[in-house]
Formats: sequence, structure tokens, C-alpha cells
Amino acid sequence: MTVKEALKDRLWDFLEYSGYSIEDILAYNLNTGKISTKNGGLYQIAETGEILHLTGPSPDPTDRI
Repeated sequence: MTVKEALKDRLWDFLEYSGYSIEDILAYNLNTGKISTKNGGLYQIAETGEILHLTGPSPDPTDRI
């Protein structure tokens, strides 16, 4: 598996665990692992697989508007 394939897999993991859908994703940078969402959220998938909430609305789906 290449690094880019692993990062694509992590995107699907992000969607599953965050409650966002693919339609909510504005941009995903395979090189940095950063994800930008429609509601202004910015996340990064760390090399460890951890999802980091960098800025924007709450990462908790029950807290979002």
C-alpha cells in the first residue's frame, strides 16, 4: 500500500468517526492529511491515525448546528 492509498483510507475513517459525509468535505490534501469541511471546520489526520481538530465548529456531531 502506498502512502497516498493509506491517506485515502484515513479519509474514509474520518468520515465514519466524525459523522461528516463525503458531501461535507470541501478539500482533502493527501500530502498534509488536512480536511476542510463545508461548515468551516479544519481537521488533520495525524500519522498515527488520530484526527486533530484544528479550527472551526465543534468536532462533536451532536454539538454542530
